[in-house]
Amino acid sequence: LDPLGQRSANFQQVAGDMGLDANRFWFSLTLYSDTILTDAWGRFRSVIDSEALEWEARFWGNAPTLPPSLCHELSFTTTHTASGWNMAPDWQLPKYDAGVISKGSVFLYSVDLQNKERISSCLHKLETEGIGDRKQEGFGQVIVSSPFHADPAGGAS
Repeated sequence: LDPLGQRSANFQQVAGDMGLDANRFWFSLTLYSDTILTDAWGRFRSVIDSEALEWEARFWGNAPTLPPSLCHELSFTTTHTASGWNMAPDWQLPKYDAGVISKGSVFLYSVDLQNKERISSCLHKLETEGIGDRKQEGFGQVIVSSPFHADPAGGAS
């Protein structure tokens, strides 16, 4: 996988070629694994909108905050329920059922160009650490500005 800066530049080029606003920095999030996201009241989310990203950023410690001009533009997503069992010898109890956003879901965002560096550091943190609950079990892995979406042929040769 190319470095984030290179993927972002390629994605920005394709966004410009598609006629998207050149005064905004465009990026996508592609879920590499199923993702469990909850809101402030513990309800499962079905989309990663700007509000969801703001909520997650509260747990990043000393990472920069997301810029207020962040805009969720578009989503292609499906959801399902994840269930399972705790396999610890002393527990062997069912895990709670969780509403998950399915791997392969894609979200498109934009932010004012003057906030490009600020959002880039947040995106690096997001890609490195993941998003949502149960990350230690493999949930919440994301790819920022996937090369697949920057290829106008969609990866076809």
